[in-house]
Amino acid sequence: MFGIIEGAIIGAAVGLVVSLVMLLKRKGLRTRFLRALKEAGPGAARALLDQKLPPLRKIPLGKILDQRERMAALTVLGDTDAILAEIAEHRGPLTCTVQVGAIGLLGVTLRGDAAEGARRLDELASKMEQEGGRTMALVKKKTRALATLARAMADGEPIPSDVRLSLESFTGDGGMVQLLVWQATAVALEKTGGEQQAAGLRAKVRAMTGAFDDNR
Repeated sequence: MFGIIEGAIIGAAVGLVVSLVMLLKRKGLRTRFLRALKEAGPGAARALLDQKLPPLRKIPLGKILDQRERMAALTVLGDTDAILAEIAEHRGPLTCTVQVGAIGLLGVTLRGDAAEGARRLDELASKMEQEGGRTMALVKKKTRALATLARAMADGEPIPSDVRLSLESFTGDGGMVQLLVWQATAVALEKTGGEQQAAGLRAKVRAMTGAFDDNR
C-alpha cells in the first residue's frame, strides 16, 4: 500500500516538474516572438514562429498545446487567413482538432469577422458536446467557455461567472494563449459594462506587446 502511495506522489511530482518546464518554455518563446515582432516586424516574428512551432496537418495529442500557441501567435500577427487555412487542414483525434481550432476561431472573432468567428466556434463547441465521450467533459466545458466568450465579443452578451472561471484556466498557460484570452476577455467586458476589469486586462497585454492597440 505504501509503495502505491509513494509511486503516486512521485508521479505527481514528476508531472508538476514537466508542467513547469513546459510553462517556462512557452513564456520564453512568447518573449522571443514579441521581441522579434517589436524590433524586426511581422515577417521576422512569423519566421520565428514557423521555425519553433511549424504548422501541422495531423495533430497528435502531444502537440495540442504547441498548436494552440501557434493559433494564438497568428492572432497576435492578425493573420486570420492563415488561421482559417490551417484549421481547414487539421486532422487527428477530435480532442486535438477541437482544442486547437477553438483557439484559432477565438482569434478570428477577435481580429477578423466577429460574427462568423463566434458562429463557427459555437458550432465547434456543439460538435464537441455531441460527439465527445464522457472522458472529454473538461474539453467540452472549456470549448463552450471559449464559444461564450466569442459570442460576448460579437453580440455583447454577458459572460456568466462560471464561464469566467473556465476562461481563467487558459490564462495559466503562460504563452500566447494567455495574451489572446486576456485581450478577448477585455473586448467582451467592454461591451458588457465591465470597463474597469477590461482596463486591467488591457494593461497586462500592453505591458508585453502593442500588437492589439488598434483592437476594439
